Amino acid sequence: MMHFLIQSANFWLAIEVIIFAIIFVPTMIAFITGAPWVPTPMARVERMLELAKLKPGDKIYDIGCGDGRLPHLGAKLWEADAVGLELSPLVYAWAR
Repeated sequence: MMHFLIQSANFWLAIEVIIFAIIFVPTMIAFITGAPWVPTPMARVERMLELAKLKPGDKIYDIGCGDGRLPHLGAKLWEADAVGLELSPLVYAWAR
């Protein structure tokens, strides 16, 4: 009877480890690589900035700015003070 309980405990431990791996591994991959980066087309970026009705000196903050196209274009065309924040080191390195 005791032998059966030990085997049963090992079985459930193995199940727990498998479930942990199924959840933990993809979570860590997403944490390291971040969400997939999909750049916004330039025409849409321009349209967003037009809809914002920016004036020179207005502030733009773009969290998750990717390659920085929105803050760059806002600063260049509308003379806005722009700040882009990107947390993904891969996207940041590629944008540089």
